[in-house]
Amino acid sequence: MSDVEYEDIPYITNDVFQPLWSTLKNKFSNLELLFRIDDVHLLPKIIKYLGYNIKEEEISKISSYVDLLPNVANQTEDEKLKTAYVPIST
Repeated sequence: MSDVEYEDIPYITNDVFQPLWSTLKNKFSNLELLFRIDDVHLLPKIIKYLGYNIKEEEISKISSYVDLLPNVANQTEDEKLKTAYVPIST
């Protein structure tokens, strides 16, 4: 995982999204987390920060998701043809 410390987690998750976080939290009282998709690799640390237990095999699933590339990414032999992998998350 990254070198982000537990005490820094509020500054890369909910607090960073003010005033959006406050608005959403008021509308959805069970909302616990808002974070950037770029920080998905920190999800195990964030989950622990929120007080949940996470198993080691779950951490490896998250890590493998972050490193996931489609089978067809950059499989062209034509040097003039450019390809790009653009991850889209929901």
